[in-house]
Amino acid sequence: MADLNTTDSKQFSIGNLPAAPRQMAIAAGGWSCDGVSLSIFTQNGGSIRQICLDRRQDTPGSTPNFADTSGWYNGSFQGTCAPWSALCCITLDGYNTWLFYQTEDNVIHQMQYEVQDWVSSSLNQLDAMPGTDMAVVYRDSCLLFFFQDSDGFLCSVLATNSTWAPAVRLSAAAATTPITATWSHNSFLLYFQDSTNQFREYRGGFDGKWVLQNSNSPSSDTLESVAVVSYSEFMGVEAPRVYTQDQSGSLTEWLGNGDNNEAWTPGTLGTVSALQTVNISAFAVDWMTSELIFLYWVDPVDRILRQRVWTQGWLSASPIGDALPTPDPLLLATEWISQGITVIGLENQTLSAAVQATSDELTADSALHLAAEAAIAGINVLAQSIEALSKVSGTSDNCKGQACPTNPRQVAMAAGGWSEAGVSIRIFTQNSGYVHEVCLDRVQDTPGSAPDFSDTTDWYNGRHQSTQSFCWTLTDPVLR
Repeated sequence: MADLNTTDSKQFSIGNLPAAPRQMAIAAGGWSCDGVSLSIFTQNGGSIRQICLDRRQDTPGSTPNFADTSGWYNGSFQGTCAPWSALCCITLDGYNTWLFYQTEDNVIHQMQYEVQDWVSSSLNQLDAMPGTDMAVVYRDSCLLFFFQDSDGFLCSVLATNSTWAPAVRLSAAAATTPITATWSHNSFLLYFQDSTNQFREYRGGFDGKWVLQNSNSPSSDTLESVAVVSYSEFMGVEAPRVYTQDQSGSLTEWLGNGDNNEAWTPGTLGTVSALQTVNISAFAVDWMTSELIFLYWVDPVDRILRQRVWTQGWLSASPIGDALPTPDPLLLATEWISQGITVIGLENQTLSAAVQATSDELTADSALHLAAEAAIAGINVLAQSIEALSKVSGTSDNCKGQACPTNPRQVAMAAGGWSEAGVSIRIFTQNSGYVHEVCLDRVQDTPGSAPDFSDTTDWYNGRHQSTQSFCWTLTDPVLR
């Protein structure tokens, strides 16, 4: 086994620019405090929502009917985060729920549900990569939290009695790597992709010693998302189950063998397709004499958040509800540009203040003073340009006239009625700004009888074919 690499940095510091917004983030947190409800957190556009499934109406002492998803309701937590934030949560001993998220200053925060109320903790993790994935494991009254810093290093933060220790760097990794972790084999198991996008497993303990496992990778693909649970079966042998989501959105279940040198075999999940731009989430809990596994993803076709449950075998997938509105790529792009412009504008103000301070220290007739004055004038021009660009690239709610065109029509139609001959139909269509006239000629029908309009074989192009200026039409193929 090889030691973790804590010296080979990727050196791709991201500075202060914002990450691309996520379509959605999912964090499945486990039981609520009553022991028979599920709690899931979603993030969309920077708004965090909690939804819960109440199974208290089931027969006491029996396994809750999680295939029945009619009991979902909105939870008590509502908050905001960065639009690019991932989510991470865990429920401790079936009671206290801890939620982790990232704000627009790229600081990671944590809220926890205690005594029927949400309170903030002392965690304010700086220097996190925008959009970093996150994972957390609870063991022996301690929490170990994982994230990726702005230089690309995987880091861990230990909480003992709700007191957070400083972050410790573990290893360099691929930019915005998926991160997931669990406890198994009397060790913390951490899964991620290294700088070559190889899927890796590291094991460590509270002593801070981490080692790389010489195990076959369960996946050789570049992954969008990863989730892991620890599951006991086969005479109580505890082993990890890893769920990978590749770039096509395909989900795969991988079963570990419970050995220090993990051998991976495909599980029985079967074929599952998920929306590529939304992460998957999973957790496992003990229930009476068995264990349950819960897996969550967003369907790529109907965009519905779905749940699948393992109870000695996989139950059929069940819908939870609408997960996402239809995305507006133009709005997402302009908001992202606007956020970047805001950051550049703030940096410009800092630069302008520094140059002004330097200028004030110089004499009015010095060459340096004249150079500083010229620099200030140039910065003011830049500031005006940034302001103008910001107005143009603002959100669609602020767009006026043709400054921010709407999404293009696929086609527009106008039925014009009879032509002069009295037995032809005229229809005009518009596609990508091109106007096209088509006609149906029924002159050949029997005079005096009703034209046979069920016969559409005689459509022909009319005389009007033109390209006019239509301000609502876009030609970007991505937006079509």
